[in-house]
Amino acid sequence: MKRFFSGALAALLTITLALLALTGVFAAVPETDASKTLADPAGRVIGVAARGVWSIYPENSLEGLLAVRGTGLTHVLADVSVTADGVAVLLPENGAARMLGASVENVSAMMSKDVLSMPMKNRLGGEANAFTEYLVSTLEDALPALGRAGLTPVLKFDVSALDKILPLTGGTDAVLWLTGKEKDVKAAAATLGDTPFLTEIRSNVIFHVTSFVDKMKDAGALGVVLKTSNRYGVNFYRSTLKRFDILRAVIDCTEPETAGYREDTVKWWDDAISRGFSVIVTDDAEGFGRYLADCESARARLSNLYSYATNEAKIPAFNGELLNDYEKAYTDGVNTSKALLDDASSSLQDLRDAYTALNSALKTIELNYSEIEAGVAGKTVTLPRILLCVAFAAAVVAVQVYFYKRRKA
Repeated sequence: MKRFFSGALAALLTITLALLALTGVFAAVPETDASKTLADPAGRVIGVAARGVWSIYPENSLEGLLAVRGTGLTHVLADVSVTADGVAVLLPENGAARMLGASVENVSAMMSKDVLSMPMKNRLGGEANAFTEYLVSTLEDALPALGRAGLTPVLKFDVSALDKILPLTGGTDAVLWLTGKEKDVKAAAATLGDTPFLTEIRSNVIFHVTSFVDKMKDAGALGVVLKTSNRYGVNFYRSTLKRFDILRAVIDCTEPETAGYREDTVKWWDDAISRGFSVIVTDDAEGFGRYLADCESARARLSNLYSYATNEAKIPAFNGELLNDYEKAYTDGVNTSKALLDDASSSLQDLRDAYTALNSALKTIELNYSEIEAGVAGKTVTLPRILLCVAFAAAVVAVQVYFYKRRKA
């Protein structure tokens, strides 16, 4: 009787699972990369030019932002603030005195007619830089110009100004970078709907960061800017970054003290990207443009080698335990290359290292193919070596016998 009930139960379970499968309950849910792409269909590393080419033009000037077109980057970061009479302008809130020589520091304390009529100081402003002929632009005027230039604006501003800025971004591909108190950012993020936005958090406490990332993910953020002074902190690696399955991990290399003291150079771009960051805010737009071009070249080179290694190269059977090192070098080289090629946001150094490792494994196999196939490569005791040792020993004995007989004579 027990067997009968067991069999009936098993049959019922099988039928139930089959019906669930047919009704689509267990159907695979297609994954989306819409958020991960951050306006890049291939999901590649994105460089964001911080405040335009300010080495030539005043920071945040429309002319400086438009100059990014010639660097190879497609994203530009601009600070936005709101004047006392409610006009959104391309200028940081605390930049009135530094960039315009105004008697007050905050833009919110000035009327728009005054902000828009005062010439901007060159580069980063301050006493060391002279005034230029360039004027501050309104956000309303700047967005169409950036759109025509094919540049995606990333607008950084305090969340308190959202009601003045959000209406101006409709119909554009602008990404909003919300700053301010954490509770205010969370509240605003929940109301943005399909509006693309980034948020930021500065902390070394892993569970605090993780909780924030989770909430921003649920709110639909494109990415989170992680800020910490700890270069090897967990929020720069592993635990937190695993939460970024459909988010971008963003690092601002223009502020080394909040980027784990990573400088805005190739060395640290490689380091950040290898750790999972795929959006890099940089002051060196031209340099990062070259970096991205080098990444594409390195990827194409590795792709060709991987294709050869897996489709054309003559690979031995790796007979014998002594060949584990040869097989492991080849297998690791192939697997690492595939992983990097499958991830569109791999660092330049990782791509180059993978090419070197796989190429070395292939060259070793090519030079030692016959011995590897026969299972003797790597052995310290082989027949030729045994015969050579025997011949050497015989020669030594013969010499000793010869001199012994001469002494006897």
